Amino acid sequence: MILLDGNYYKVLGKHYEHAPEKFGTTERTITGAVSRVEAGVFENTYTLRLRCTLADLVNLETSFNKTSVTGTPPANLLNFIDEEGFNWNPATGANDATHAYNTGVLFERMGKPEPLSEKGMTSDNFFIVEIFLRVNAKGLNS
Repeated sequence: MILLDGNYYKVLGKHYEHAPEKFGTTERTITGAVSRVEAGVFENTYTLRLRCTLADLVNLETSFNKTSVTGTPPANLLNFIDEEGFNWNPATGANDATHAYNTGVLFERMGKPEPLSEKGMTSDNFFIVEIFLRVNAKGLNS
């Protein structure tokens, strides 16, 4: 279960991917040793497949449509609590073991909802939808 922009969503089975990546350059020296220069910057992204109701889809689309970069924090930065219990929060606060304030996530992609049965786009059907979120932070938990 995740919380995105104030709404809870069920992650479908094993389709939860949290991919932290650190930036740097790696080269070989003239003697064959590995030379690594670390940037000290990490990127966190999430690719999730959600099981949604029709109402969940409406909520997802509302969150996806938040594109304004104005406001404090900007309206396009969404509060997100991942399945690991970590909160990427765009509000101001003091970071701790489970919260990174002044961050939030950018909702970059939302796939086409796929009905789980032959019922189609009805309120009693479930849907699978893939989303992609990018954390608005330079550090692993900053």
